[in-house]
Amino acid sequence: MVLHLGLLGIFSYGLACALRDVSLRSRAPYGPLVAALATSLGGTALAHQYAGHLGMIEAFAWMPALLWALVAVVARPGAGSAAALALAIGLQGLPGHVQTVFMTGLVA
Repeated sequence: MVLHLGLLGIFSYGLACALRDVSLRSRAPYGPLVAALATSLGGTALAHQYAGHLGMIEAFAWMPALLWALVAVVARPGAGSAAALALAIGLQGLPGHVQTVFMTGLVA
C-alpha cells in the first residue's frame, strides 16, 4: 500500500514535469512537487487507503504513469514510448478495479 502511494507520487511528479516541459510556460521546480504531494497524500488517496480499497489505490497509482506515457507518445513517437504506454495500461488493469481503468480511458 505504501509502495503504491509512493509510485503515485513519483508518477505524478513525472507527469507534471512532462506537462510543464510541453507547455514551456514555467520552469518553477516546486509545481511538480506540489502535484506529487497533493496526489499521493491528498484526501482521495488517503481516504481510500484507510477505507481498505486496496484495488482502487493500486489501479489509481498507475493513472499518472499512463498519462505520462501518453504525453511521451505524443511528444516523441517511437517504440520505447509505445512500450511504456502498453506496460502502464497493462499494469493498471491488473488490480481488477475496472472503474479506475475506465475513468483513465475517459481522461486519455
